[in-house]
Amino acid sequence: MPQRVTTFVGPYTSVPRRVAWARRNRGRQRLLAVLIFAAAPTGLFWWWYATAVVDHLGTRPSTLHWAIPTAALWVTLSPILMQQGEFVLERLLADFSRHGRYAGWDLTAMQRRLDRWDRAYFWTVLPVGLAPSLALAVSFEPLTALIPVHTTGQRISGLVVIGAVGICSASGIWGITKVIALIDAACGTAGLRWSAFRADRAWGIRELYGFAWLEGLIFSCGALFVPAMLGILPQLRPVSLVIVWLFLLLLSLGGLAVFSIPAWRLYRLSRESQERALDQLAPAIEDAALAVTAPNRLVPERMVGELSRLDLALRLRQAVAATEPAPFSPGFLGRAATTLILPIALTVAQIVGSR
Repeated sequence: MPQRVTTFVGPYTSVPRRVAWARRNRGRQRLLAVLIFAAAPTGLFWWWYATAVVDHLGTRPSTLHWAIPTAALWVTLSPILMQQGEFVLERLLADFSRHGRYAGWDLTAMQRRLDRWDRAYFWTVLPVGLAPSLALAVSFEPLTALIPVHTTGQRISGLVVIGAVGICSASGIWGITKVIALIDAACGTAGLRWSAFRADRAWGIRELYGFAWLEGLIFSCGALFVPAMLGILPQLRPVSLVIVWLFLLLLSLGGLAVFSIPAWRLYRLSRESQERALDQLAPAIEDAALAVTAPNRLVPERMVGELSRLDLALRLRQAVAATEPAPFSPGFLGRAATTLILPIALTVAQIVGSR
């Protein structure tokens, strides 16, 4: 029986599955994720915006006119995207459970690494996720110059919204570190069946590469919150400033990291597998070379055969060495750039709009 590789999924995935109506239907699970985790923060956000922000900003030119509604998109989308990321991970692990051991992947090592990361979920997500709420709480007074957080209701609403976004973003940060750790464990223990003459050099490399790219794209959507964070930076107190800058860096560059680090690890694994394939040809080349360089040991009839064998082995080695070790290498830079499109576009818009 094939070994199954499984993983813990966070509340954005596990809670909707506990409802019988949605247990076997992912569309319904997505709907419940919105209703349970996104509806209340989104409602509070737009209530605050409609009743306080519009009048506060008035007609004054400010990037906050568009940065705040853009941030609202992340309030709504973050639980769905976190859930989708876990769906993608579950699909990948199901494929590895069926085919991974045959292809040379060490499923036990992968499971061990997943278990280690899963145990750290609540210990890391809660403290990191609540840090933005702390940053907001200690900066209420200076922030009133930019955005309306005067009344108790506005402050409570802000803490609820930022707390929800912070927890979900922290879950995403935990998720991308788990992706990197999983692929590192897989690459560090694999003994692949690698072939230079197949479109897929080895099963699983392309699958892990595509998985890392999808996770990077999903996480890069966190940049929707970046313009609003940049807009309030000048009003923050030092403690808040440190917290917000850390989240700015993670939300801006996390998507690139979760793609590029695993992609480089997979390339190195492919390269090492290619080198092992070249080493397997070495004995035949060395034997034939020894035979033809010591002609006194061979009769002329055998010399022709050894020369032919040496020529064939050398041509085969040349063909293997000339093969791109990983099937994804030519498109790496293009895919890496896609994880930065949204962060760069929003940051440029913020800079232009602030002039």
